[in-house]
Amino acid sequence: SRLQLAAASKAVDDVAIKKQLDELSQTLFSAATDTQSLIFEISSPVMNELGLGAAIREWLDGKIEQQHNLAVELVSNIEKDSLDQDQSTFLFRSVRELITNIVKHARANKVSVVLEQGDNVVQVIVKDNGIGFNPEQVKRSVSAEGGLGLFSIEERMIALGGSMVIDSHVHHGTSIILTVPCCETIKATTT
Repeated sequence: SRLQLAAASKAVDDVAIKKQLDELSQTLFSAATDTQSLIFEISSPVMNELGLGAAIREWLDGKIEQQHNLAVELVSNIEKDSLDQDQSTFLFRSVRELITNIVKHARANKVSVVLEQGDNVVQVIVKDNGIGFNPEQVKRSVSAEGGLGLFSIEERMIALGGSMVIDSHVHHGTSIILTVPCCETIKATTT
């Protein structure tokens, strides 16, 4: 479309129309750039090539560690094909949401993300050394304040046949464990 607009702009003598075509071309360029950025935010292209751990590492390097002065240790002990695309995408988005919450609220300076594969499950453990919180109090305030991040993650985990466990105490940090069945387990139970 941008090439066609450039050709049309060259063929037109009217300066006002030429300017409008150039502005339209710039709008298309911005839309394409924004779309690429949104696609990456939803699901990293690295995930398809190298797996969930590499996608999380790329996001941490590019968005978190340098911009927020947060030391993040990532340990990935899962096989690339132990999760299907939906599971990987959801876990990527969940880790991103959890770490964003840590940056916004926890006042932590250290975070660890551990991806473990166990008996027919994959666990993602996100742990920080921040100020912690009372999970029950947060649950009660969800409807009053509209904060749905943690609990939309929990609902999605349940829909995937998994779970989310929050272990947090005020002034003692937080540990959140996301557990999903391996994709081979899902295939075996549906056939």
